[in-house]
Amino acid sequence: MEFVQACIPDTLTIVICNRVSRAQAVFQELQKLVQDKLLLIHSRYRAEEREKLNEKLSEFKSELCEFKSGIIVSTQAIEAGVDILAKTMFIELAPWSSLVQRFGRCNRYGEYQNEDIAKIYWIDIDLEQKNVEKPYETKVLEEARSHLVNLTDVGAISLQAVQTKATKIKGLIPRKHDLLQLFDTSTDLAGHDIDISSFIRETDDNDITIAWRDWKDNKPDSDSEKPLQQEELCRVSLWQAQDFLKKLKKDAWVWDGLNGDWVEVTHLYPGITILLHISDGGYSKTLGFTGNPKDKPTVVPIPEAEPDAIEPEKDDADIFTKVGKYISLKQHSVDVESEVRELCAK
Repeated sequence: MEFVQACIPDTLTIVICNRVSRAQAVFQELQKLVQDKLLLIHSRYRAEEREKLNEKLSEFKSELCEFKSGIIVSTQAIEAGVDILAKTMFIELAPWSSLVQRFGRCNRYGEYQNEDIAKIYWIDIDLEQKNVEKPYETKVLEEARSHLVNLTDVGAISLQAVQTKATKIKGLIPRKHDLLQLFDTSTDLAGHDIDISSFIRETDDNDITIAWRDWKDNKPDSDSEKPLQQEELCRVSLWQAQDFLKKLKKDAWVWDGLNGDWVEVTHLYPGITILLHISDGGYSKTLGFTGNPKDKPTVVPIPEAEPDAIEPEKDDADIFTKVGKYISLKQHSVDVESEVRELCAK
């Protein structure tokens, strides 16, 4: 009830949790306690639902925006790239750089001043508990806490006075090729989004993607052989997917390019895309991936394939290179030159 009392009517309150599971739990609890508009934002949604959530946030400056007031519960997904303003904010202890990003979502343009001030409440974490610090490290959380306990406000002047330790770069360092990929919206040769997460945030979790479809037989039928669309894919951490499938005790399916068919998944590994039946559950349009078999997703409508669309195929099908005749090296070189010139012109 103290939380409810801290929320100011007709203004926006943002709650930021470090983990999706905690954000989902907070959101569900608030559904029981408050009558305000509620919105949950995190990374474990299918692209279709995630796009709708992004639209709601992108409309924030519009007079028609639904979330000028209410409560948004989020994870790190709201830290950067979102121009949104809250009067009240609740945040979990996080690395100092993340906290500064979160502070920037409160009283963003200085609308609230003097007695009508904006407030940020930070929630400490008992780092003695096992794995409670995830996805961060205990050391960086302890350092952030040492800064927070000495602050009375988080205005720009106060934040500039905070002395932080320079940290050594660990792990991967972006090369020119990797930097260019940060702006690349195309997919790789297998049709997957290029993964740049290793250069954005350190994490022990390795993601897989899951899609849900409906079929009548014991295995995916011809309708399920249509290529998986980005809109129906949901990113899930490897350990969450393993736990869910173990609890489900049903078959998951993966496309076998060698035989041109769906086959049972024998083991999971980072980057794999698997297909589940909608009756298997595990996904809620409101909460995102939950791993609860009782949460049944709806099927994302699959558009009719274009005449030149790439259907799932065997690895050796090679449909776009089979022209029915031999091509000389000279002719091939001429064709390549023509294509390159056309690309350069564009």
